[in-house]
Amino acid sequence: DVTEREQREELRREFTANVSHELKTPLTSISGIAEIIKGGLVKPQDIPGFADDIYGEAQRMIRLVEDILRLSQLDEGGSSLQTEEVDLYHLAQEVAGRPTPPPVTLEVTGGPVRISGVRQLLDEMISNLCDNAIKYNRPGGRVTISVSRSDRGAELSVSDTGIGIPPEDQSRV
Repeated sequence: DVTEREQREELRREFTANVSHELKTPLTSISGIAEIIKGGLVKPQDIPGFADDIYGEAQRMIRLVEDILRLSQLDEGGSSLQTEEVDLYHLAQEVAGRPTPPPVTLEVTGGPVRISGVRQLLDEMISNLCDNAIKYNRPGGRVTISVSRSDRGAELSVSDTGIGIPPEDQSRV
């Protein structure tokens, strides 16, 4: 089907553009910090803080590359990830229990909902949704992970008090 092939190609182009942007952001940060240090504009006592920033951005890039490789494996059907029974509510509580920036409150509502899935991927999906909700929130904001069961099955949603997604971009989410 030509339409389906064109849609897949469009999705691949969008994915490539998004990945390029996501990789360029930490690289730009690392480069900027290195330039400031190289130019001698950093006091010796501030260098450890800048080194922490560089390390954090490099770790972010490593995670992105690992995600891309994992997606490639999944796309080729070569993944050996094992499914298991996972309680989404408990997993959401684990994610919420990890350190978050202080001006944002993270909470979990709902109750136990067991599903069959790949725990590592579910953890990464919830973490990614929460990271974005925190990143685009306002100081003093709130992020809520809701877990429930409906007629359609398990439901997990992440809502926040942040700036939201512009209407023109919502269809891509």
